[in-house]
Amino acid sequence: MKEMLLLFVMFWNVENFFDTYDNPSTNDETFTPAGENHWNWKRFEKKRDDIAKTILLATDECGEMPVLVGLCEIENSFVLEELTENTPLARAGYSFLHKDSPDSRGIDVALLYRKDLFTPLEEHYIASSFPTRDILYTKGVINGLDTVHILVNHWPSKRGGENSSSMKRMLVSHTVRHVTDSILATNSNANII
Repeated sequence: MKEMLLLFVMFWNVENFFDTYDNPSTNDETFTPAGENHWNWKRFEKKRDDIAKTILLATDECGEMPVLVGLCEIENSFVLEELTENTPLARAGYSFLHKDSPDSRGIDVALLYRKDLFTPLEEHYIASSFPTRDILYTKGVINGLDTVHILVNHWPSKRGGENSSSMKRMLVSHTVRHVTDSILATNSNANII
């Protein structure tokens, strides 16, 4: 009988983890020093440090650092570099997967992973038929033993009401279902997160 592999994984909507810089390609002005939220470097550092502290507190609860941390509502690779290199998370050796998506506000998904325990083999960003956050798909190896398929997504907002968003959410759910069905068609015992 095959031994079961247990992993500590997290998923977290970190709710508007933006840097302080205006990106002319996105509608991120709210999160600048002159914007509505008066988003400055001190506030950014507090949010960054609070995210790191929460991951560390979860570690205390589970007895180990998460192998994988799916994140949504992050702005860009810069905020991920700040999180993984300039907080106590740096000693855990996290790397990350991320790509800017076509979301108008510049909100994306990402995956943090412990380089000592997870090796990505594939990385794809699946677009929807309308401008929204891409779905991150990666396939990798845990501890050099088991292959795992990971999808990180943040479905379209319900902003504007359930009726106006339900079709978009349904389209994204069908995309995720298509990917998982394709994986299971080639390996009915595939590990999918």
